[in-house]
Amino acid sequence: DVDGDGVPEVVVNRYDVKLGMNALILAAKNGRPSVVADDIHSILVGLDATNGGLKQTLWSQDFSPETFFGKRKVERVELKNGDLVGLGRVPVPESFRATGVTMSNIMGKDARALVYVDEYNRLRIASGPEELWRSSSAVGGGGYLKMELIRYVIRAGMSKFYNAEPTPLSVDLDGDGNEEVVVPQNQLPGMLAVVFRGPAGVRFQQVYSGFEGMITGLGAIPGEDK
Repeated sequence: DVDGDGVPEVVVNRYDVKLGMNALILAAKNGRPSVVADDIHSILVGLDATNGGLKQTLWSQDFSPETFFGKRKVERVELKNGDLVGLGRVPVPESFRATGVTMSNIMGKDARALVYVDEYNRLRIASGPEELWRSSSAVGGGGYLKMELIRYVIRAGMSKFYNAEPTPLSVDLDGDGNEEVVVPQNQLPGMLAVVFRGPAGVRFQQVYSGFEGMITGLGAIPGEDK
């Protein structure tokens, strides 16, 4: 919900190897989809920063022709009259990427931590620019989508490929008020990583999903008692 009217919009990141990043925002007007913002040359991600159950915070990370993800070049933005207006820089770790990212209260009920998959396929939990925890096991592993970035050196072009990582799912699995984080481990077919905070700190557990293919997304549907 990027404009605060209580009705969700859809944030779409589009990438072309020649044109770069070109994101857009879609809304429903009179029962039909409508483009409310277009030609956004940065990577957008919607986050639930208040634990209200709806993603109402929009971040923009600069697209870099050298590193794809502009390091620490992240800004909070809002939609006004069809344009994105900057609200100031967001302090994030240098390894932050605006794909494969969510917010969670896994570190405590009164705090929202940033959870994301880094370039080495490690799950990281951070508060602002400070890293709180990092997984030793690989997670994510991308999906079917790989983004090619061509860097031209003299006359020849050199290609590097980046994965659009699956978004970790922050969900309270046991009803204690503290959220756990679930993320696919596509390095091992059908495996999910469940990250939770116990008495001894953050723990990492593998769970077999029973699904034999590549897992590109996860979702949660609230029950009657949760």
